[in-house]
Amino acid sequence: MTVENVIEVANLSTDIGGKWILEGIDLTIHRGEIIAIVGGSGAGKSTLLRCMVMLQPFSTGEVVLLGHNITHLNARTKQDLQRHWGVLFQQGALFSSMTVAQNVEFPLRKHTRLNKNTIAELARLKIALTGLAPEAGIKYPSELSGGMQKRAALARALALDPELLFLDEPTAGLDPESANAFDELILNLRASLNLTIVIVTHDLDTLWQTADRVAFLAEGQLLAVDTMPNLVKSEHALIKRYFNGPRARLAQAQYE
Repeated sequence: MTVENVIEVANLSTDIGGKWILEGIDLTIHRGEIIAIVGGSGAGKSTLLRCMVMLQPFSTGEVVLLGHNITHLNARTKQDLQRHWGVLFQQGALFSSMTVAQNVEFPLRKHTRLNKNTIAELARLKIALTGLAPEAGIKYPSELSGGMQKRAALARALALDPELLFLDEPTAGLDPESANAFDELILNLRASLNLTIVIVTHDLDTLWQTADRVAFLAEGQLLAVDTMPNLVKSEHALIKRYFNGPRARLAQAQYE
């Protein structure tokens, strides 16, 4: 069976203020998989995600995204390519002055020429797709719980029917029940929408429950890319330390 690569990162390095954040990253992401990027605070996880979605410039190397080398794109091609993915940022990044429905409608208004009624109907469908009740659409982000805000932000990320979905700490700040429900939602969306999903997370349960492969970053370098069962057996000192704490062992025990 031929595996299609949708993202190819080659020898990527970037520095901020003279400090190297990522060094020599090589990572290939396959169509249809859920891959998690994990590592300690300051490892460069979110920076790598931002490089892949053209929000963070990099110093050397290249990123090939859906067949396009993103370092050689004109503005029009770049804008067209951005329609093929959705991003859920760690804080949701919802517009506080807009209702949930208006937030979801925003990318449709910006990137399509659909009429007002069609946009409103598509927004309702995306809101329902993420498990929110219809009445959530008329509420403002501040009126929603943390878990509902995450789902609203996810609905907006799905507005343009993306092929790729990037999630930055999607379960951060959620209680265990809400986090587990969000993990199940991610799996359901991958299955129903044929998505390729990249997750940056510290959530060990998310790693076990959703990820096909896990990329482990430490000190700006990619130390390993493997399945969770294989990764937790690694003898590399930094990986071993990360997965050998009491919380990590408890999460592992649930899935063995």
